[in-house]
Amino acid sequence: MEPKRVDIAAAAADTFAIATRHAPSIIAAVILFLLTLWVPYVNLGTLIALTLLPVRLARDERIEALSIFRSEYRRRMGDFLLTAALKQAALALGTALLVIPGVVLALAWKPAYWCLAEHDMSPLEAIRAAEAATRGSKWRLFALFFAFALCATVAGLALHTVCRAIGISLVSSIVLFAFVVLVLWIHTSLCAALWKQLRDNVR
Repeated sequence: MEPKRVDIAAAAADTFAIATRHAPSIIAAVILFLLTLWVPYVNLGTLIALTLLPVRLARDERIEALSIFRSEYRRRMGDFLLTAALKQAALALGTALLVIPGVVLALAWKPAYWCLAEHDMSPLEAIRAAEAATRGSKWRLFALFFAFALCATVAGLALHTVCRAIGISLVSSIVLFAFVVLVLWIHTSLCAALWKQLRDNVR
């Protein structure tokens, strides 16, 4: 059976719906993640929690911001780090050959983390499942994330220019922090919208 391909229009609509419906929870979780980013060990647990948040959002679960500090996420460190290492090795190889195919491969394996969480797979099983789930959709994923990255970059450069013109460091820091929160909020919602479509492809 052929895997279902990502529907870009549906993904965009779902991103907006998830972002608005769960706005307070996602934004609060992102802020807590950023504020504790400097705390060793805790920061790895919150990074894993934020990475796996799309799985819960795709199921339309009620999210509590403080849940990113749960010990269950720190217990996943081994599988998470091994999956990340395998992904980075493939990305490095793909990028060394040709940049774009390396990026496409990285996006194709992005759901591996979500497979770990929802299907309790090993890192290798999760990567294989992610590859199968995104078959036929890799370039659509690239188009979505490229558009997102382009918009974020342009907006970030514009904000940076405005902040430099203002010249008040405290105001600039607050504005740039708010921008990072905004980017992570939308990125998390986009990932949830994509997983909502791709999870049915995982066997």
